[in-house]
Amino acid sequence: MSFRPSRLLSLLLVRQSCLHKSVQRFAPFCAFAALVWTSPTFGEGTKNLDGRVVSVTATSGLVVVDDSQIEHIIQLAAVIPVPPKHPLYTLAKKRLEILVLEKKVTIQWDRQEGNCAEKGIGHCEKSGKVLVDGRDVNLELISYGLAQYDRSAKDSQSTTDRTLYNETEEDAKREGLGIWKSNKRKPATHRRRKQPKPGS
Repeated sequence: MSFRPSRLLSLLLVRQSCLHKSVQRFAPFCAFAALVWTSPTFGEGTKNLDGRVVSVTATSGLVVVDDSQIEHIIQLAAVIPVPPKHPLYTLAKKRLEILVLEKKVTIQWDRQEGNCAEKGIGHCEKSGKVLVDGRDVNLELISYGLAQYDRSAKDSQSTTDRTLYNETEEDAKREGLGIWKSNKRKPATHRRRKQPKPGS
């Protein structure tokens, strides 16, 4: 396991503080702090992949080709897609195609399924947030009622994204959009929640 200098320094400070007699009663906290700081996923952030979308394989699946002409299988993170047998499946897939197909995208990913080293990069799947010109495509689908917010992924999101995804889904539900049509409680006026500007 490798440590960045800032993490190693912080871990040493936690250790020295916990060894002091005056704070020994906080031993359980010290053990937890040491565990968190030695976790390989703590504070690592996301990785970026830039490329062009060459195929939309499902309502949340993409194939992206990077600058080295390597294909990457991408799954939209934090969304529950419309399943194939749902009446809105074709519409949801078409909407995703309009948003990303043949466009340059940035994938902010932090989870990968499969062994790329053994099977090749094109046979392992990255899960992440898809950005087109700084706009969050995952969030766009939720705003149209063409995907649900997957709250099981909230721990991998920033506080801002968790709030935005949750409130956007509530807006779609309230306005009876897409999959939430039967839950419509007032006339639908598609007012998508304003996304923060890139870099803000």
